[in-house]
Amino acid sequence: MRNTLILIFLFYLFTSCCFYESGPSVTINTPETRLSNKWELQDLLISDKTDYNKLNVEKNLILEFQKNGDFFIYDVPTDKKVFSGKWNLDKKNNILQLNFETKISNETFPEIFNISRLTKNELWITSEEENSLSKKYIVERRYVNISR
Repeated sequence: MRNTLILIFLFYLFTSCCFYESGPSVTINTPETRLSNKWELQDLLISDKTDYNKLNVEKNLILEFQKNGDFFIYDVPTDKKVFSGKWNLDKKNNILQLNFETKISNETFPEIFNISRLTKNELWITSEEENSLSKKYIVERRYVNISR
């Protein structure tokens, strides 16, 4: 009976202490280690539907997060660095903040993201954005690791 209770407790502990809504539930790598890679956008969802207009605009951008806290955004066709800055995670490791070195007034790339999934191969982040009518909506970006 005692062993059964211990097993139930351990199962509950591992399944309930997930950092991210969409997983993983158990991993040995730190969030910083998993994030420190190059990421390519695979899908961009608004209200759980792919927004092909925004996806086509952003699909040519590669995100690179380095372990030292630097990040870079590259334009794929030119292989040119478009943005750079510092990144950090909050204490719970579920908020990603990007601190851009330079601001471009026409650029609307978000600076704060909620991480909903962070594995070795997948990064799903959400942000709250506004349209031209000041209506707010949630955008989910799904990236795959291309550092391999």
